[in-house]
Amino acid sequence: MSDMLNISPDLEVAYDQAKWAPNMQEVLTRYRVSSEAMRRAMGEPARISYGSKDEEGLDLYRADEQHAPVVIFVHGGGWRGGTAKEYGFPAEMLLAAGIHFIALDFSSVLDTKGDLATLVGQIRSAIALVWRTCNSFGGDARRLYVVGHSSGAHLAAMALSTHWAAYDLPENPIKGGVLISGIYDLGPLRQTSRSKYVHIDDRIEHQLSPIHHVASLTSPLLLFVGS
Repeated sequence: MSDMLNISPDLEVAYDQAKWAPNMQEVLTRYRVSSEAMRRAMGEPARISYGSKDEEGLDLYRADEQHAPVVIFVHGGGWRGGTAKEYGFPAEMLLAAGIHFIALDFSSVLDTKGDLATLVGQIRSAIALVWRTCNSFGGDARRLYVVGHSSGAHLAAMALSTHWAAYDLPENPIKGGVLISGIYDLGPLRQTSRSKYVHIDDRIEHQLSPIHHVASLTSPLLLFVGS
């Protein structure tokens, strides 16, 4: 999908989670099982659409408190896999702390023919909707936080560097961000097998690599990486 001619063996290994986490499938299964157990104990989330496509929806787990902080979670999965339903398990901890938890669904890059811009736009639209509707579910729009993991951290980072005036939002609607083991420079991916399903040319590398938009960050940010 890219203009890449050769795959770098070193980069291929570096960006292949399975090489570093041989128990990856077991971990993903635990996410799903833990989320199912949480919903049996705490109930199903409210499902809210933020766009016209079936996958443009979010799962809202409401805390009992009013005017409570809101955490929006963007899951990983190589931009290809994962669903909000599989990542509901953090709700148990956050609701107990009086915090609303929202898990986002969005398109697979396989369905967008390699177009990451569609996914970035979906995350931004979902955040804008949450900000506008916070009062309807007891959230505090002044305490809106975005968390992303792996490829979801890339999408969350792009959201954190958004010029929100285009969405008729204040300049700084996000109180803070937490990014976990994210991809912040798309350039190296052009020399990996991911370039077979993600379109990255010079323009996309610059526009959609968060490392090129650090100057646009206006919110406090925590960066984490798993060893």
